[in-house]
Amino acid sequence: MTETVGFLLFFALNVVVVAAVYAGLMRALGGPGWALGTLLGLLNGAAVVGALPLLTRVSKAVKEGRMPPPGRYGLAWGRATPWAILAGHGVYGAVLGAVLKAF
Repeated sequence: MTETVGFLLFFALNVVVVAAVYAGLMRALGGPGWALGTLLGLLNGAAVVGALPLLTRVSKAVKEGRMPPPGRYGLAWGRATPWAILAGHGVYGAVLGAVLKAF
């Protein structure tokens, strides 16, 4: 039950709050577009990658050993982890910027 509620909260946060922050930043920086969205996504992804080691302190799953600690930049989860996070955030920003520009 906890994982389901956590997933739903995470999903709602990304759909509403993160999108609103991106939209506000794009508006303040000259208007939405895929390029600006990609840049914001990459910056956000870099912050996430940099913060991954904090999971060792705050994640109950990591503390209990149900999930391995991410290590520096998430590299303990595999060499592709930081790149996948950056790519995912970049694509999210690009799509959001393109959609906002279309409307």
